Amino acid sequence: MERSVAVVTERKRSPDLEAVARFLGLAITAEERVEDLRADCYFCVDVIGLPAAFRLKELTGGLVMCDIKESLSLRDRSLPTTLPPLAAEYLDHVHNSYVRDCDHRVTVGWTLAEELASAGIDAEVLPNYRVHVEPEPDGSFRRLLGISPDAEIVLAINNIVSGVDELLKAIDELGNVHLVVL
Repeated sequence: MERSVAVVTERKRSPDLEAVARFLGLAITAEERVEDLRADCYFCVDVIGLPAAFRLKELTGGLVMCDIKESLSLRDRSLPTTLPPLAAEYLDHVHNSYVRDCDHRVTVGWTLAEELASAGIDAEVLPNYRVHVEPEPDGSFRRLLGISPDAEIVLAINNIVSGVDELLKAIDELGNVHLVVL
């Protein structure tokens, strides 16, 4: 029986390989900074950070938890992927495996939790909403922050990531107004 052998002497650049390599960048950086990143728990917001978290777990111990924001498949997400099809398929399988190996998983809604459960993945639901209640002002918030009862308050319930200088100038120009960021 005659056999043939193929020898590959040159690797072609592949968009699929480059796409997968970009996802590994965070894990490589984590491994390089392992002592700075040593922790008891590595919490990933979405599946993208799981390769780094599991590398750190392997090197230092600790737990890995994941907040699953949406479908595990990069191809079924709210924003369409620009990944080449082979890279997206490969990364979907990798992330699915990592999610199954997490010590704990959470998500923000029951629909996604049910989708995960149908794939054999348990996730605790931490609802992404607040139960509506009518507030009963008692002044404790103002007292805690040292804000007088007659002052206006601008309340920002989020992270201000750009434009903060302009916002502070505008608040200052309004006079007796306080900016409170939660």
